[in-house]
Amino acid sequence: MNGSTNPAYCIPPDGFEYWERLAEYVQHEPVQERDRAHMGMAALIGIEKGKAFAPDDSLRATLTEAANVGRTMAATLSFDSEVPNARAYDDRLWEYCFLTDSPSFDAESHLELYPRTAFAFQAM
Repeated sequence: MNGSTNPAYCIPPDGFEYWERLAEYVQHEPVQERDRAHMGMAALIGIEKGKAFAPDDSLRATLTEAANVGRTMAATLSFDSEVPNARAYDDRLWEYCFLTDSPSFDAESHLELYPRTAFAFQAM
């Protein structure tokens, strides 16, 4: 199918809507083996395939704050990197948006989460 005529909105929503959208996607997308750890974390907050997402008021408030803090953290990582050699020029504030040697963000023993987060935020 040619999807070039379909609009694509890549910017995640703010606040609680982020979690509602995630819960919706979990219902419609297949779970692959690589997703199982993330699906386990989602289940801890009530997002599970085949089940309604219905957090109580307290969890809803916590998740709303978490989404807002997460977005702020991603923006900070995107515009003030902690990665050495992120600056493109010594005399300017410009930074490279791709901060790893590998497009997979795989380091020898871990996943480069800060560069991956920064890249995803800048790309969206």
